[in-house]
Amino acid sequence: MKRIFLATILSFTFVAVGQAQSKGKGKGKEKTKEMREKANERTEEERENAEETAEYEQEKAKKKVKDKEKETREKGKDKAKEAREKGKDKAEDERERMEEEAEDARDRAEDARERENEAMEDARERNEKADKGNKGKGNAYGRDKGDMSGREFGQYRASQVREKLAETEAALLEDERTLRRGRTALDEARERVKKAKETGEDEAVISKKEEKLSEVETKLKELEESIQKGKDKLREKKEQLKKIEETEKQE
Repeated sequence: MKRIFLATILSFTFVAVGQAQSKGKGKGKEKTKEMREKANERTEEERENAEETAEYEQEKAKKKVKDKEKETREKGKDKAKEAREKGKDKAEDERERMEEEAEDARDRAEDARERENEAMEDARERNEKADKGNKGKGNAYGRDKGDMSGREFGQYRASQVREKLAETEAALLEDERTLRRGRTALDEARERVKKAKETGEDEAVISKKEEKLSEVETKLKELEESIQKGKDKLREKKEQLKKIEETEKQE
């Protein structure tokens, strides 16, 4: 009887222990599942955060690149504008310099011709007076020529004319050098305008430059004409001087 009772008690005990163990295992599974879900949630959250961070950094990098490109373009525009302004100022200075040189050369040529005319006219008048004096008074020209004879005075005046002609000839040579420099500068300026056209510079600016170059070309043509007139006049005066010297020799 006791054995049956003990067996019954043991049986109930094993059942109770088994049930307890079963309940413990169930709770362990639920806890493991919960931990796994939380871990998955953290992983997903971290992944989303990483994606957002990567997207932010990417947008930031794009913006930085765009800002840099914009800055580069602005700097390029500023440099191009500065270069155009410098080129414009340089071209303007060159044009003004060429015009001034042409004006000065033309003025020098005019002054030289006037001096020639005055010298030749003075020599002609003196020679006429000398001729009249030779016919009426012999060689007495003390009042007009000091102690010089008519021949001596004529030679003196002729030497003065030769000096004036030499000055005129030197001035004409300098004017020719100015003309050559002006033409060279004009050709260089035209080449710069041509390149500016090819690079797409503003048409209004190009047109203004071409207009100024045309003005310079006109000035240079005027100078060339003035030089040619000066040369013609110089030859004429030399012929006149030659005749005066021949007349003096005959006397």
